[in-house]
Amino acid sequence: MLKFVLLVCLVLTVTQAVKYHKSKLQFAQKRSLMVKRQATICGENQFLCTSGECILSEWTCDTQADCADGSDEKECECVCRGDRKFQCHNGHCIPASFVCDLDNDCGDNSDEIDCECDPTTEFRCNNGQCINIDWRCDNDADCFDASDELGCPEPSEGLLDFIVVSSNTASKHVQRPDVNAGLSADERDVTSYLPGRRPRLQVLPQVLRPLPA
Repeated sequence: MLKFVLLVCLVLTVTQAVKYHKSKLQFAQKRSLMVKRQATICGENQFLCTSGECILSEWTCDTQADCADGSDEKECECVCRGDRKFQCHNGHCIPASFVCDLDNDCGDNSDEIDCECDPTTEFRCNNGQCINIDWRCDNDADCFDASDELGCPEPSEGLLDFIVVSSNTASKHVQRPDVNAGLSADERDVTSYLPGRRPRLQVLPQVLRPLPA
């Protein structure tokens, strides 16, 4: 009985070893065949996609999938090739057209640093970032280093304090110029008097009342 068990174990061990070596041999043959196929089907400066087609080697890792299966854009974290790419400080690749477009496409803002700012429409942050000139001194830090809110003037004495009262939101204290005394409550949109790109407050319908002295 013991001999039979040992024989069975030996047979299983040999079978597994044969399968392993066969699999390893098949993998090596497949890889060799792929290299030969690439050499015979694709040109010297071409890349063989996993899906079978050939593309220019310079099209690999350029943030645009040229292979049908996208295999030309896989394993490209640290490689950005061609004129259409920009490599972020964090290793990501983005199209070159995304650089200095006032949008953090890299995720670490490295595509918006050391940009040439248009002095008529943009403000240059201390860190080299460019932002819309209207975002300067709008009580909202748009520069990553908040330099757009440094050295700003104090609020004008012509501003009046108001409380915005709404039936479905908590009362909020804001400042706005006294230029809409003749408007109805529905026409009084606080956001239209707050500078900057993003509304700070959106409460409609609303009633505006001066703060008690």
